[in-house]
Amino acid sequence: MTAEDKVFDFISDNGLLKGGRGVLVGLSGGADSVCLLHMLYSLRERLGITVFAAHLNHGIRGEEAERDERFAKSFCEGLGVKIFVRHVDIKTEAKQRGMSEELCGREARYAFFDELSKKYDITYIATAHNMNDSAETLLMNFMRGASLNGLCGIPARRGSVIRPILCLTRGEITEYNKSHGLEYVTDSTNLSSVYTRNKIRLELIPEIEKSFNPNFTETVVKNAENMRLDKELLDELTEKAYSRCVSGNAAELSELMKEHISLRRRIIYKMLTINTGTADISAKYIDAIDALARTGRTGASADLPSGFEAAVEYGKLIIRNKIKHTGAFEYSLKAGEETYIPELGLSVLLEETEKNGRLSFTFPEGAALAVRNRREGDVFYPEGMEGRKKLKKYFSDEKLTRAEREKTGLLTSDGEIAYIFGKRRDRRFAFKDKGLRLIIKKRK
Repeated sequence: MTAEDKVFDFISDNGLLKGGRGVLVGLSGGADSVCLLHMLYSLRERLGITVFAAHLNHGIRGEEAERDERFAKSFCEGLGVKIFVRHVDIKTEAKQRGMSEELCGREARYAFFDELSKKYDITYIATAHNMNDSAETLLMNFMRGASLNGLCGIPARRGSVIRPILCLTRGEITEYNKSHGLEYVTDSTNLSSVYTRNKIRLELIPEIEKSFNPNFTETVVKNAENMRLDKELLDELTEKAYSRCVSGNAAELSELMKEHISLRRRIIYKMLTINTGTADISAKYIDAIDALARTGRTGASADLPSGFEAAVEYGKLIIRNKIKHTGAFEYSLKAGEETYIPELGLSVLLEETEKNGRLSFTFPEGAALAVRNRREGDVFYPEGMEGRKKLKKYFSDEKLTRAEREKTGLLTSDGEIAYIFGKRRDRRFAFKDKGLRLIIKKRK
């Protein structure tokens, strides 16, 4: 089978160009991208596509970068392919944005591709990743301790980005270019073993192929494909388990703990990505949250990055912004005067009344009235109950979470609790003939 037929079958089997007509090739001028562009151009009639090219000059390698641009333009001119070129000062931009030149260059490149795709109604963006790239990526991720997600190699397609020559080894690409008399340029940084990927490419894999397995690259990629299929099944099972266990930012521990540890960890990971907004989650946090879930102890919590925390509250595992303790507050009240309580986001007003109601009270003459938050040792005498009760025990019986306790106001008379906002009145201050009615208004 020729390389063209192999790529054609790979494109067809993976539905890479389904419904698409325009394909934009990222052309650096290197061997891989030259092979990709020439091959898609050669297959354009069989595939029913129009091929375009895009070249981003990063301005990093001086004259070498200018050489690459000249070559890319000349190569496209020879094929009759329209090419788009953009210049970006990646060194300066990376410094301004506080990121690596490699990451900044990647973002600039894909932003350029996306812009062209929208402007010229191009369906797909084709990049020149090959089988060796996939093997190198898997090894890099493995050495960094990646999960199954990172051991599936490079996908043939992610959104509108496709990799049509992912089925070819670097040796097959070299042979294709040679057989078609295709010239290309070489990025000098690819020959340096300073970078991790280059060390893997230039030193590690050649040694493994020489001493252990001459078909190591193909073996790695085949294993990655098997892991990708396993991942697809696990993803499907995770979705079903997630819907059983999780609602919003909370998981029912009774349901979560029924799941196999593999699914349980994946459910936790998904909760983290959804609620924290990042997929870059270290395994140590998943381990910590799983341990937290296994204890099931209300009040237990674990800190997470970026101001988040995991907490167990009354049979639920919750991922949330870390609770900021309000601190002690107290606001004096006067009948007829509205008072804003910023810690609660409420305004309160006491007005005279002769009608009994849930929020009507009779206070001792001259009593100092106030709204405050809880204090250590607080007790009250719940209306409808005998004796007194510790506020802490009442909150626990009501299954109020830490966050809800922080947001519960207390109406007091000479320091004694008269009313727990939204909950219960103290029977000592029950309405008798005339008194004050509490009006609570929510404020933004």
